[in-house]
Amino acid sequence: MSFIPITPDLVENVTLALHPVRSIVSSSDGVTGSISLINRPSSFVKKIPYATSVYAEGTQDSLNGYLIAASRNTNAGVADVSGDLNQYFNLITQQPESPLNNIKFSPLRYAQPVNFSNNNGSPFFMKKTIQESLMPFYRHGYSICDFSCGNFHTLNFFTGSNTPGNTAIIYANTASDIGRQYTPPGPFSVDFYINPRYLSASGSEFTAGTIMHLSSTFAISLVTGSQRDNNQNKDAYRILLQLSHSADTPPVNLNLASVDAGLSYPNNLVFLSADNSLQYNNWHHVTVRWGGRSRSYGTGSIVIDGNATYFNVPSSSISTYLNSEALVIGNYFEGSDLNGKFFNTIASQNEGIPSLNGYTEDPTGFAFRHPLQAEIHDLKIFNRFLGDRDIATYRTQSDSTDPDLLLYVPPVFSTETNRREILITPFQSKQGTTEAPFNVDMSYGVNGFYMNLENFVKDYASGLFPRLYNLSGSVSSATVVNETANQILYSDSKVAKRNLTILPNDNGILKPDFSVISAQTSSFFLNDLGILDHSKISMKDMAPGTFFPGLPDNFNAIGGASPEDMKQPSGPGLTIAQRFKDTSSNQVVIFDLSNIAYGRNIQPETFEIIDSQLSGSSDRVKITVTDDGFGSLYRSDCLTTQAKWSSIGNVFYREGVGILTHPALSQFGKDHFEMTLKGEHRMPVSIINVPCPAGLINSSSNPTYEAFPVTQYVNEREDRFVYITGINLHDENLNVIMRANLAQPIAKRDSDEFMFRIKYDF
Repeated sequence: MSFIPITPDLVENVTLALHPVRSIVSSSDGVTGSISLINRPSSFVKKIPYATSVYAEGTQDSLNGYLIAASRNTNAGVADVSGDLNQYFNLITQQPESPLNNIKFSPLRYAQPVNFSNNNGSPFFMKKTIQESLMPFYRHGYSICDFSCGNFHTLNFFTGSNTPGNTAIIYANTASDIGRQYTPPGPFSVDFYINPRYLSASGSEFTAGTIMHLSSTFAISLVTGSQRDNNQNKDAYRILLQLSHSADTPPVNLNLASVDAGLSYPNNLVFLSADNSLQYNNWHHVTVRWGGRSRSYGTGSIVIDGNATYFNVPSSSISTYLNSEALVIGNYFEGSDLNGKFFNTIASQNEGIPSLNGYTEDPTGFAFRHPLQAEIHDLKIFNRFLGDRDIATYRTQSDSTDPDLLLYVPPVFSTETNRREILITPFQSKQGTTEAPFNVDMSYGVNGFYMNLENFVKDYASGLFPRLYNLSGSVSSATVVNETANQILYSDSKVAKRNLTILPNDNGILKPDFSVISAQTSSFFLNDLGILDHSKISMKDMAPGTFFPGLPDNFNAIGGASPEDMKQPSGPGLTIAQRFKDTSSNQVVIFDLSNIAYGRNIQPETFEIIDSQLSGSSDRVKITVTDDGFGSLYRSDCLTTQAKWSSIGNVFYREGVGILTHPALSQFGKDHFEMTLKGEHRMPVSIINVPCPAGLINSSSNPTYEAFPVTQYVNEREDRFVYITGINLHDENLNVIMRANLAQPIAKRDSDEFMFRIKYDF
């Protein structure tokens, strides 16, 4: 045994940065993957009750009684007390686990409250703290740190068990002062981006979904290719093109297997792109172009991501002008009645759209049975043949200034809309226009979410607004109300689909063009620093901010209709806005995670939340949200380049808080979400280098010690050694304060020299 002083130069202090991965799933069935208060909870740790009474000698009627009895019997000289101890340990195993094992921390999802009662106001204060403290503090180091969302969107078309398929976005193709502006008289091009995000159910066929249909002129549809995934779902697609008279045959009636070989009249002008030319969940740039008879004898092509499939139509025009008064987006008009009747006087009054030819009712005997199952954006029709250079430009850069544009639907948020009938509660409506991305009266009056879809679908080439067929709600006739505004709204499948027709865009290939709204100087385009930026939509001042002074005695009596009484007539103010004295967006979602889960901070570029079954989508719409490494959140569902620059919220790494500001995601995580992240835990480690020099530590205090050589080799020079089995660390009073036991004894000769490195963390 030897005492060796440990000087400061033999001590190293380091800190390890650990990055544990956390995966948490929340659903109506509970939370899995939540974080325990105890790092390694054990079922062997029991909660032992304290003794509450004095036990008489020999009493064995409780757990402590057996232990006391065993102790007394031992003191009395009883040799065998195993009976008492066995009873004691048997009772120990029956005791409950430590209650600390059951304390878990899960991420909390907060939606904005409607009043302060029952402590419901805390999410509101969280929003204000984020908006007024965290965002200004982190703005200098984050890529985007604004109470806003990106103005970059897609038109989302989908169907489900509770989602109607007979919906469409319809633009009038005739007006007294315009003429048939969407009908190309000769050469033309149709240009758009598409992402086929929706697989057909296993074992079922994928119905042809029409992207754009102008009767007797053209129909462009999405159909499946031959490729299948591991579940035997078709996960590759083709573009189906029907021109002139062939555009009047419903796509479902076509024999696609025979298209390449050529169909007979009237389907002789039907063409397909190459097999599997579009892939599932990939953004693809598609251009359909035709140059007329003067260009290579009527040659045209379907160009997908720069790869062309050619066809030939030796004609001077592809339009017959028959029944082509409506351009249908997202479906196929099938029927013999006039499609211009969609723009009748009643629809004109209710939806603020053109009234055509004195029509007074919708067409009859028609069908919309080809709903598109995809997301599209940047829709354009040109009155000319696009060359290869034009196509390459439009693949990466949108441009609204081309003089030959007949249709341009980005879709981008605009504060200008048509005058129409607007729901203000599920039971009331009024005539007016909208300037916000969602219905302000509905949101701040009765806490309902109703997307202002009209603000996103203007055609900037003609200046027209479309008819949103089966994508608008109507005044409810219910007499008894025991539901929230959202429950009433979402019970109408048309509203549920309307609210998800606009989604954040994750296409990072295209750089959008905001020049079409550059003249608009609304506060919705001012960032938090007051700078005009049309690439963002501010969520700060959504409604008029004139408030009644003070706090009222009755929260339910402000501004007329309220969440508690939606049938009250509209009043002078919006009830929820008056209660909180706040008009910043209440269609936000906040996620709060305890730092027990992530430690010092969340590692950048590791935070991800997935809602695979967005509420109201019939389990069809999936949204994935990821951080960009600089505090901004973006949508990240596509398998192609993602638009990291289009922010839909923020995550604050040190505080463990995330906020989604895009109103289309106001229901995100309501029923289900999955969260994954990497945390950062710091573990201080002290390394003590214990020298074991030659000439020391060469004696043993073991009474059975005998000296002999450590080996029997002939070249062994020393005839004695000792085994080192452990190292004791002492304080200045020689008290043992730490001991290190070696896994295997080490033989030390007198001439040997070692250095032991002892590590301990705390």
